[in-house]
Amino acid sequence: GRRPLGQIQPLLRPEARRYLAAHLSTFGTAPRPPAALIGAVRMCMPHGFAAEVSATYRHGRYIRAFAARFDLSAEPEPGWQLTNLRILPAGRAVSGRP
Repeated sequence: GRRPLGQIQPLLRPEARRYLAAHLSTFGTAPRPPAALIGAVRMCMPHGFAAEVSATYRHGRYIRAFAARFDLSAEPEPGWQLTNLRILPAGRAVSGRP
C-alpha cells in the first residue's frame, strides 16, 4: 500500500534519503502522485548482513526499474536499512490500465 516518506525515513541511510527525495521531487506538487505497482522482484544476499534487490515497477503509463541495497546495521537503529538506491529512467509507455 501507500506509505508516506516520513514513515520509512528511519529505514533510510542519509544518502538513500537524499536520492529518494530528489527522485520524488520530479513529480512536482501534485497532492497525490500515482501509485507505483511493483512487478518482478529479484533478491540476492552476497553475505548474511546485506541484501541486494532489483525490481520493475509501473508508475502511471511507464515501466521503470530500480536497484537497492539493504544492510543489517546496529546503528543508528538496529535492523535493515536502505543504504543505496538507483532508479532507472522511465522505459517504454504502456497502454491500458495499470
